[in-house]
Amino acid sequence: MPTSCRILHFFCLFFVSGYLFVSSVHAQQPLFVDTAAVLAFNDGKAVTLSGSTFIVTDMATQENIRIAATRPSGTPYYTAISEDGRWFIYSTKGKKERATYMHDLTKNGALSIQFPFALESATITADGKSAFFIHSKTFWKAKLAAYQTQDWQLQAERTVGAPTNSVAINADGSQLLLAAGSIITAMHPKTLKKEKINWEKSRLSNLTYHPPSIRKYQP
Repeated sequence: MPTSCRILHFFCLFFVSGYLFVSSVHAQQPLFVDTAAVLAFNDGKAVTLSGSTFIVTDMATQENIRIAATRPSGTPYYTAISEDGRWFIYSTKGKKERATYMHDLTKNGALSIQFPFALESATITADGKSAFFIHSKTFWKAKLAAYQTQDWQLQAERTVGAPTNSVAINADGSQLLLAAGSIITAMHPKTLKKEKINWEKSRLSNLTYHPPSIRKYQP
């Protein structure tokens, strides 16, 4: 029988920001995180930036991992925590220099690899073996790339439209989705070939698959 239980709460203030905090059934000081300062949240982990240090907080255990920004330059262009909670990802985008950094949270935030481009979106398969990036966006186009995460070798790459701003992979890794405005494109994750196109009524971003199904998505 478990000896303790933690509850994750969220309060919204004026629909702009709010607070996340974890409380326990036992007497313990709750952990508060101001969501206005949260850069990314996934798998029970929140990322904030203090000066030139990223702080990844496990909301259940209240443990922190501190990661020094490789090139401190204020708020990064893109930040994310992978769906499995293993990777902290952030991109910087300047006029001349762009970079993406992959930090392994299972190794106390150690830098695994640095890429010479900035991300628009990223997703990693449930088994953690493959990663998909939308990167190098210009006025005319962007790139969709597939990597295997063991040694970060490029598996496939293709050009996509400039409006493409979100990528998602389904539960069993059999279908990849891209959002570009109101157009949703389903692709084969191995070949990156188009399989189906859906038109939605509004512009979409931050795609996720609906948990009960491996073929249904939600914005």
